[in-house]
Amino acid sequence: MKDFDQYIEFQREIAEMKLKIINKYQGRGNAPTRLGQLAIVEEILKNAGHPLHINEIVKIARHTYDIDLNRDSVTSAIAKKIKTGSNFVRTSPNTFFIKASGACREKK
Repeated sequence: MKDFDQYIEFQREIAEMKLKIINKYQGRGNAPTRLGQLAIVEEILKNAGHPLHINEIVKIARHTYDIDLNRDSVTSAIAKKIKTGSNFVRTSPNTFFIKASGACREKK
């Protein structure tokens, strides 16, 4: 019976790995396991479709991706991206948006 239980466990693990691969290529499922912090922030902002304050971004990352983002380091990283002309936009203090997710004007 022990051999059969090991065989069933092995087959279950194979099936789970196959499903992860299928979901990845069909664009379903959770985020890839090695998403960088900025990639997670970008995905959160794209999914939201509107500007979010850094506190909201950190909260969503914790609940959705099970990752604790450092508020100050993420804010600093986004600010650097904004200066280099990336698709991040600061709409108000500590509130950010992604250009690609819709039309939004930057407040100065």
